[in-house]
Amino acid sequence: MCSSNKKMQENFKKLKTFGIDISKAEEIFNAKLIQLNYFKSTNSIALNSKLYLFELAKNYFEELEQNHETNKNNYRTNEFYAKRSFN
Repeated sequence: MCSSNKKMQENFKKLKTFGIDISKAEEIFNAKLIQLNYFKSTNSIALNSKLYLFELAKNYFEELEQNHETNKNNYRTNEFYAKRSFN
């Protein structure tokens, strides 16, 4: 439990000792905590998805670059053999 949450719970406890009905405030506070936790979870999923997509893109471009170098070398090799066969 984070410190602000703990502090709010302590405040609720103090208010109860004075006989103040805080049921509605507790209900709203707990609903907001649920929303906050949902937001944190959703935000975490979104961040992880972005990182995953970034890694995919990085791997794609690395592979594309490697294939380009391989194709360039294959072209040179084929060109070399083609020139040799005509001579």
